[in-house]
Amino acid sequence: MLGSRSLRQVGVVRRGTAPVLPPTTGGEALIPPPPAATPRLTTPAPRTEEQRVDARLGRILAQAADVYRMPDPRSRWVAQLPGGHQVAITSQWQGWFAIVMTDGSQAYVPQTRVEVLPFQVLTVVQGPSSPATVTPTAPPPAPAPDEPSFGATASPLAQAIIEEALRYRGTPYVYGGNTASGIDCSGLVKNCFATQGVRLPRRASEQAQVGAAVPLGDLEPGDRLYFSVRRTFDHTGIYLGNGYFIHAALSRGKVTVDRLSTPLYSKNLAAARRF
Repeated sequence: MLGSRSLRQVGVVRRGTAPVLPPTTGGEALIPPPPAATPRLTTPAPRTEEQRVDARLGRILAQAADVYRMPDPRSRWVAQLPGGHQVAITSQWQGWFAIVMTDGSQAYVPQTRVEVLPFQVLTVVQGPSSPATVTPTAPPPAPAPDEPSFGATASPLAQAIIEEALRYRGTPYVYGGNTASGIDCSGLVKNCFATQGVRLPRRASEQAQVGAAVPLGDLEPGDRLYFSVRRTFDHTGIYLGNGYFIHAALSRGKVTVDRLSTPLYSKNLAAARRF
């Protein structure tokens, strides 16, 4: 589900004559096109005046993503976008994002391959004589107003671990994964601590046996958090401070920052550990 943080206009996407699906407005979710058995693209009559609509800015995750003409991997392959490439999202449909290509056409990419950023871009649809350009590219998003900077008051060890964890933000969740191409919760914690010479077991239930127990009301940045969702200590993350933690979330499909006060996490938080 897309975030609800306030958005900022950061660029202009100029398009040709391809149709525009319903845009986003403010912090609302992207609006899907009218349901149909098979979505069909149609070409509108030539335009003599420009039309402006909003699109959401997205970024391809660590791995490259294949783009198709229709929201179906069996449809015509259009391109492969590299990790980090930014795209303008015009709508979503059953697990796919509709995006603007540089030639002004519309194509589709799986939602699991795109990180939605808290920015908007202005899509300008002009006459057929206007070439399609995308300017400018936006920098990575700054923290939302209600999301503080992390690790500033942490110990040097905790600060280094938090900085490493934040580098994984947006990495796809992959069960058993250990790399920036895909990682799971215990792999994230293990890798981040390993960069500082701290060796941890691979599984969350085993990691929870290492380190000093911390009262849940006395958490500090860099503490390891262990949750018991379906069984004892079956999920883990790293506390960032100010009520936030970072984890590889199966439900979100990626490494993300969440509030510890969210009911799903607060009611299942079972232990914390510190070195």
